[in-house]
Formats: sequence, structure tokens, C-alpha cells
Amino acid sequence: MAARTERGNNQVSGTYFDVWWDEELLFETSKLEAKVILEREEVQLDIDVDTKYTKAKGEGTLVIKMFYTRGMDKYLEAYKAGKDPRGTIISKVKDPDTPGGQEERVKIGNVWLNELILAMYERGTPAEREIPFGFTPKDASFFSTIEKLS
Repeated sequence: MAARTERGNNQVSGTYFDVWWDEELLFETSKLEAKVILEREEVQLDIDVDTKYTKAKGEGTLVIKMFYTRGMDKYLEAYKAGKDPRGTIISKVKDPDTPGGQEERVKIGNVWLNELILAMYERGTPAEREIPFGFTPKDASFFSTIEKLS
């Protein structure tokens, strides 16, 4: 049996992630989640019931600490004009303890906003915006991944 080579300090920490929105670094990002959700239909095979995915959609949430308006006015004006603007999100995580100095980068294209928060403040609490978004899974890809080193 081979000995385990991973150590606790090799686990990737979100402390070392960056997010770009339309090529602009969002230094104030505190959280990013993006996922592909598969919708499935049942398929009966004799007496067994299996499934097949029939649709895929992308959903996510971006949380930013508020320092700047960050183009929310641009989106509001586009919506008021009947337009549906789209953007691109690129994320990178590069923890200094990752074996071999590897990093993971994900590009998500055709991103749309599901909500536009115009104001959200609470007295005595630093302001942040949670921005739910959607995307088409075929417009998402890994630029680089973190692999196990031999």
C-alpha cells in the first residue's frame, strides 16, 4: 500500500483566489460559486429505473465587498433600454502550498445577472453585494487544473 503524500497544508485555500469580470480584476471578491445543474428524466430498463440528463444549466453567485459601484449602473441602464447584457468571469486559485505551484483557472462565458441589487446596507456592517448569475455550460471551461504529482 502506497503512503499518503498529501498533507493538510496542501489543501487549497480560498484565501488565494482572484476573480475577473470582463477582464477587470475584482480585488474585493469574498466568495464565488459556479455550478452546472443537470436536469434528468427517468428511463425504465426492464424493472430498473435509470436516468438520462436532458438539460444542463449554469448557476452561480458572486459576493463582493462594496468599494465601488462596479458597473451596476451600466447594467441598470441596459435593462431599462430592453437589453440583456452578457459578460465573462475568470477565476484563479493559486495557493503557495499547492504541490508544484499549480493553479486552477476557470473561464465562464455568456454570463447574465439574475438580480441587480441597487442598494443593500446595514448600519454598523461593511456593505457587500451578492450577485446571482446564470450561464450556459458550453461556455465554461477549465484553463488549468491542479493535478496530483507523481
